[in-house]
Amino acid sequence: MKNIITDKLNSIAKQSNSKTRKVGCLIVLKTDDNKRYNFEGYNQVLTEIHNYQCNVDEFNNPYVYHAEAIALNKLTKFIHESSSINIKSIDIYVNWAPCVECTKKMIYLKLETLKKQNTRITLYYEKAKYTFDNQHHKTQRDDFIPKNVLQSVGIEVLKL
Repeated sequence: MKNIITDKLNSIAKQSNSKTRKVGCLIVLKTDDNKRYNFEGYNQVLTEIHNYQCNVDEFNNPYVYHAEAIALNKLTKFIHESSSINIKSIDIYVNWAPCVECTKKMIYLKLETLKKQNTRITLYYEKAKYTFDNQHHKTQRDDFIPKNVLQSVGIEVLKL
């Protein structure tokens, strides 16, 4: 199963126009009646400034729209337009662990968008290159700080 997911994430990520890191996100929503809906996203450098050279890495580049944010926006729009469906679970797959901003979007999904539903949300990530400690210093580890925050609101976090 892991190879199927990672192959799919890599296929999504290849669509990215990024020159440094290609990120893919797949969100699978399952309903109580066993229907599945897929939402995909890949990181994109804003086209108006695609050739802009920035001194920060792409993880912190304000001109990159993250894969998770794109997929979560599609999911949220679907949920608002389909208010009558009962959501059983949401699985979020990413080939890079989410940044703090994308983590906040996932928490908002859990606490606000789905607050009236008892929906299981699981985040699966393949790798985490950059994380930040409590003083916002960049470190390289296989784990990432937002994991504890996600778990505290009931979002399970698993490595692929």
